[in-house]
Amino acid sequence: MKILLIIDSFGSGGAQRQIINLGIGLKKRGYSVSFFNYHPDHNHLRYLIEDENIRIFDTYKKRRLSLSVVFELRNIIKTHSFDICLSYLDVPSMYLEFAKILLLFQKKIPKMVVSERFMYLPGKLPKIKLIQQYLHVFADYITVNSEHQKNRMINRFPWMKGKIETIYNGVDLNTFYPLNGTIKKLSTPLRLIAIGTIVEKKNVRNTILALAKIKNVNGCVPIVRWVGKVDDSVEGKKYFSEMKCLISKLELDCNWIWEGENKCISTLLRNHDLLIHPAFHEGLPNAICEAIASGLPVLASNVCDHPVLVVNGKNGLLFDPNSPVDIADKIELICNISVDKYNSMSVFSRKNASVLLSPSKYISRYESVFKKLDS
Repeated sequence: MKILLIIDSFGSGGAQRQIINLGIGLKKRGYSVSFFNYHPDHNHLRYLIEDENIRIFDTYKKRRLSLSVVFELRNIIKTHSFDICLSYLDVPSMYLEFAKILLLFQKKIPKMVVSERFMYLPGKLPKIKLIQQYLHVFADYITVNSEHQKNRMINRFPWMKGKIETIYNGVDLNTFYPLNGTIKKLSTPLRLIAIGTIVEKKNVRNTILALAKIKNVNGCVPIVRWVGKVDDSVEGKKYFSEMKCLISKLELDCNWIWEGENKCISTLLRNHDLLIHPAFHEGLPNAICEAIASGLPVLASNVCDHPVLVVNGKNGLLFDPNSPVDIADKIELICNISVDKYNSMSVFSRKNASVLLSPSKYISRYESVFKKLDS
């Protein structure tokens, strides 16, 4: 079976990591795998594909909505006779669905699977999102990485019900693992790690305000290391500048580290006490998945499928992302847990990851979808 995987780039995002892991796993199971992308300059994770000698088709997106990408994708699919095409993220999926329209009169049209990696926000969908959802009529199958989003999509678009499935992320449990054989104690001050692109939905602001509250109460403020790139849009750069100013204004410069992109996420996780993930909304964040695989307890916003990964009181604590006070309270609460409780949380995290997020299960779920469509 020949499979083409479509993504915007090989940057450091969660969707990019997941589709690369899927492609490598499928190749190891004997499938012929290729990748297509249209931002080759964003290549943080490209080496992973090249190390496996997997073919990459590069094209360059010339404008915000580029028909040249659609035509190039159509030509590649037609020339190489793929059996399955799978896209991650909304814009790559839109390009794939447009390419299918251009292929409708061909003798062989591959089965096409689109994967949603975002969450519907409350209220009306923006027009572009609405168009992207209706384009899924051209997809043979839809996958999502959270039950919350699957249910939202079916409620909004009942015609999707027969062709949509939740497939949780897979995590390389041999790369992300806890420090075995050690009884770990919480650091003083507490070392928190946050992972994600620095954008408003990741809720950097309320995390900073929570640290300020802790400082005002007892003066012992955790250190937060934020790992991730700055969004290169005008809005993204403005938001980053505002966050830096807020940190300085609240005199938290010694308690906040902007790490930037880092390829050694597994090592960073093992060198911190907890992950904090305060996002307002998510699909199934790689950051939490990799943290629990690494045996870290997690402080997370109580949204979407987070309670499946972080069982409140068992391997972390959940908080209201809109409340800096609640975030601060949960940080302080976990600061005061015993060594035994901390280590039992660590063990629960690893077990939960092993059950929910094994790479074999992740790849097998997609393999099952492909075989169903190919039958």
